[in-house]
Amino acid sequence: GKTLPDDIHERTLRLGLRQRPHDMAFTFSLVSLLLKQQRPLLPEPGACFQEEELVEEEKSALQQLVECAERFAGQGETGKVYAALWQAVIRFPKSARGYAEFARFFADRGDYGQAQEALNRALAMHPTTKESAASLAYAIARLAESNRLATAIAETWLKQPFSSGNARVATYNSVTARSLGKMDEALALAERAVMENSADVDANLALAKARYSAGDMVGSYAAVWRALQGDTPKVVGEIVRTFSLPFRRLLLANEKTDELADWLSERALDPQDLSLVPPWPAPEAALTARKLRETALDRGLPPAVFISLGKSGTVAVGAILGSGYRLATVLYEIASLRVVRFWVNDFMRGGAFHASHLKPTPTNLELLACAGTPRIIVHVRDPRQVILSGMHHLQRYRVDNTCAENEAFDKMNSGDLFDFVFQNGWLREQKPWLQGWVEAARTMPVHFTTYEEFVLDRNKFADRLVDIYGGNRTYFDRDAALGTHPGIDYHFRKGTIDEWKSVLSKEQIERFNRTIPNEFWTMFGWTP
Repeated sequence: GKTLPDDIHERTLRLGLRQRPHDMAFTFSLVSLLLKQQRPLLPEPGACFQEEELVEEEKSALQQLVECAERFAGQGETGKVYAALWQAVIRFPKSARGYAEFARFFADRGDYGQAQEALNRALAMHPTTKESAASLAYAIARLAESNRLATAIAETWLKQPFSSGNARVATYNSVTARSLGKMDEALALAERAVMENSADVDANLALAKARYSAGDMVGSYAAVWRALQGDTPKVVGEIVRTFSLPFRRLLLANEKTDELADWLSERALDPQDLSLVPPWPAPEAALTARKLRETALDRGLPPAVFISLGKSGTVAVGAILGSGYRLATVLYEIASLRVVRFWVNDFMRGGAFHASHLKPTPTNLELLACAGTPRIIVHVRDPRQVILSGMHHLQRYRVDNTCAENEAFDKMNSGDLFDFVFQNGWLREQKPWLQGWVEAARTMPVHFTTYEEFVLDRNKFADRLVDIYGGNRTYFDRDAALGTHPGIDYHFRKGTIDEWKSVLSKEQIERFNRTIPNEFWTMFGWTP
């Protein structure tokens, strides 16, 4: 028969659900329609009840629906995931767990707007059960860590008498407390969770983050190491998504970079189990990433090695290739410090993208060369503008710093902050990094691009980047390449190229210019 228009189809389904509210087939059809139209997925709000404890039979039935949702997620059937959660809300209106699970699932898929709505509905029911509390704590932690949650909501949650009553809730509340700058509370909660279950992966990750903030680099790395041994693929993904810069500092402070790289390379797993990192922790995201890799390989797309100077628009510029060609993110290195031999060999099969700030060490250059890297794109930016972004980063992304560092930065005036970033950023890190890649370009297929080119003419820049990459243009989606994507932090501040001229003093500019090698001026088109 003929396909019904969407509006008529929706009215028919909603009428059917009014008559048979527990019908899973109707629910799935309606949710699938809403997903197709990118519309809100929550059931229409009914009467708001205060949460009540369910009888055992009801608890079991609700748990089965949640388990169904988890199973469907593992099969990549997102429509059925949300249909099961819809039924959890409809069948058990006096339990906050249905909305709490919606919040958890939305947060794991980067759908922060719907996660917040589900969270608000659950909190309005004054939840008290441990099952609701655990899922809410998880969703709140995800939202807080992504800067997507009002501080007042997070603070109110942490004050609830039931909000840290078990190890699972304490684990996630530790992450929330850390995001709020409540470092003592974060550490106490994480330690309590690990004390109760020393092998728990999430608890050890929370403890690693809390100890890092406290400045305990040895203890923090020990907790990460326990987590890695417990579930390596999960922890690698979490590090990339939520703990990358601190983890880099942990490796350096503990001198563990080579040891960890060798350990990861020797893991008896398909390299994609570790190095294929989806943008979200949801099971469907991992399945989608695998399909993207397979499709890109079938299309003969080459590997995209994109190495960027920090604070150079890495996410937005990298998206030209990653989003434009729909390439999965596949790691070939850890923390921009060391190439992993097993990973890089898999990466160079093609159909993969990775943006990093990889250091041009002799070991890394040798491993890239031995793997047959066809081309390396190194993206740079005027370091005088980079220093302004670096100063801003220290103040905005406070969880990347230790508590002691944040206290010190708060006491610095702009001149002191400039001196700190100039010495520790430019002279110690960025200048040697640039010099290393310039030197590597003499013997390796290194191609330089600049942030200034990107800002002045994005379409022209995209064309040049695609030419360097060498992928078949038939598969390039310019709109996806140059657009923005919900849930992604682009780290954009002003996106300008010469703000430094009006912010830095004449003395600071002259001091900076004296440290810039002569060949950089002509090579990258910068002017004194």
